[in-house]
Amino acid sequence: MILAAVFGAAKINRRFDFILIPLLAIAIAFIFAGIVILAIGESPFAALGAIFKGAFGSQTAALNMLLAATPLIFTGLAVAFAFNCGLFNIGGESQLMVGAFAAAVCGYYLELSPYIHIPLVILAAALAAGFFASIAGWLKERFEIHEVISTIMLNYAAYSLLGYMVLMPCFKESGPNPQTKEILSSAVLAPFFHRHALNYGLIIAILAAVFIWFLLYRTTTGFNIRAVGLNPAAAEYSGVNVSKMIVFSMFVSGALAGLGGAERVMGVFHKYNSTAFVGYGFDGIAVALLVNNNPIGVIFSAALFGFLKTGGAFMNREIGIPVELVIIIQAVIIFFMAADKIVKNLLKLKE
Repeated sequence: MILAAVFGAAKINRRFDFILIPLLAIAIAFIFAGIVILAIGESPFAALGAIFKGAFGSQTAALNMLLAATPLIFTGLAVAFAFNCGLFNIGGESQLMVGAFAAAVCGYYLELSPYIHIPLVILAAALAAGFFASIAGWLKERFEIHEVISTIMLNYAAYSLLGYMVLMPCFKESGPNPQTKEILSSAVLAPFFHRHALNYGLIIAILAAVFIWFLLYRTTTGFNIRAVGLNPAAAEYSGVNVSKMIVFSMFVSGALAGLGGAERVMGVFHKYNSTAFVGYGFDGIAVALLVNNNPIGVIFSAALFGFLKTGGAFMNREIGIPVELVIIIQAVIIFFMAADKIVKNLLKLKE
């Protein structure tokens, strides 16, 4: 494998590939980042120290890291679930935004007890995003339109539609900013600590990861989903309804992304503003790829990306190294993860 070759190893024990390959990719990414830092005349050790200090230097820093990781768990799960069915859902960004908008609207207009209001808002966000994502599944099943193309197009459709709807008088908050009215207190996810936005959405995200793992690896439905992902023709021959699995997988994938939008609205922003959700969906792709689409692994992968985001921002403030360095690290990680898969597939074809 390419990562084994980089380190001069003859062979990586395949039983530990799922741990070793991501770790090696991360190590290479940090080494490469260190070279870049040296090239611009800065100390890589000072930069690495600043990143760690920004993520673990205080209780607030650690909480910020977890806060940044929470929506990435949801979008990572969304990508991972679709990948298990052989689908590349690149529309997590717009699906998260659809869920966030649905949460903002239901959070403001429904006056209910918190015990009813909170679950209802979460459900509304998941359903709205799920049905939106299932459009891509239906287009693939009905017209054989590739999900990458349809989800990219749906991204633009969602950006435009939500950008228009947020300006409508029935939704828009008074003032110059294009954002919805603030949700009611009965729809707010309670924070863990006073004066910090980290909320029970993190618990929901972890439970969602456990549920998705159980669904994929301990149920007949999950087996059918993975069978379709491995070989649709063989799955159909064995009696699996491939079309149904495709639409269902896109629905669940979108619903997971929508939960990420609900968490941001209910626990952090308390309103919908389209500029506040940029990047979560596409970062989710990297989160899922790093752990080979393992639902439990997504939790730790999201934590890593949360660490890089919060630590990178602190590094920029502390010693002036551009925060784009974090993007370089993420890109190198993705490159080596993807390269390893390409080499594996080429070796299989050769065999």
